[in-house]
Parts: sequence; structure tokens; C-alpha cells
Amino acid sequence: MSRPFYESPKDRVNEKEVVEKWLKEDSRYFVRKLRTKYILDFGVFEKKTNKMVAAVEVRCRNVSPDAYPDIMCNLLKHRAADMFNDLGIPTYFLVRFENGEIYSHKYVLDNGHYEIKLGGRTDRNDWEDIEPILCVPMKEFNKI
Repeated sequence: MSRPFYESPKDRVNEKEVVEKWLKEDSRYFVRKLRTKYILDFGVFEKKTNKMVAAVEVRCRNVSPDAYPDIMCNLLKHRAADMFNDLGIPTYFLVRFENGEIYSHKYVLDNGHYEIKLGGRTDRNDWEDIEPILCVPMKEFNKI
């Protein structure tokens, strides 16, 4: 049995808006939703060459920026960020909060920098929502 797909069309629109705002409508680039096998949400590409210049993971949170001391990211997404970084493609984690503020974090190879623990969503009664996660401190995010 396959796992339910929780991302709605509205979620995808909201996430793309976040990436486009982050890019500040820079006409040199375009954003494309990546296939699920790439794990991260979006690729950013040069219009003239189609060269990938960044990979992006996006969250739209219904809480304030100070609601939690850190943002959770599952370990597989972090490993996907490492893969892109290894290829010379910088990877970013963008979070939009309920007040519309957007925060950005550039992934780096962690080398034990982040705490890894068991966590995730508990509101959907899906056992696969609980998994190894990284806790990225909010203090490492920059407000856009």
C-alpha cells in the first residue's frame, strides 16, 4: 500500500510563492518543482542556460517565528541537501510563518553540528511521520 500524499495544490502554490519572493523576481532565474525522488521541493535554474544554481526546501508554518527554538527537517531532506552541495549546488531551507515573514537558512555539511532525534508530526496518525529529524536552530535563519 502506498503512503498518502499530503501536499495539496494550495501547498504547492504557497511554496512556489515563497521561493519566488526569496528570488525577488530576479529575471535571470526560474523555479521548477522537483520530482519527489529528488526529495527537496524546488530547483532554481538560469534562464539562459538551464543550469541548476540552487536547490530549495520550503515550509509554510501556521505559527509565529518565535513559537519554537528550532525548525525540524527530516534526515532524508538533509542528506539530499548534502548531495546537492557535494555537486556544487547550494541548498537553502526557506520557512514562511503565519505573519508572512520568510526566513532563510543555507544548508552546510553538519559534521555533528545539529542534534538528530526522533520526531515529526503526530496529528495525522501516520506512523511514517515519526522519523529521525534534524533540529535547525531559529538563530541560524536569516529574515528576508
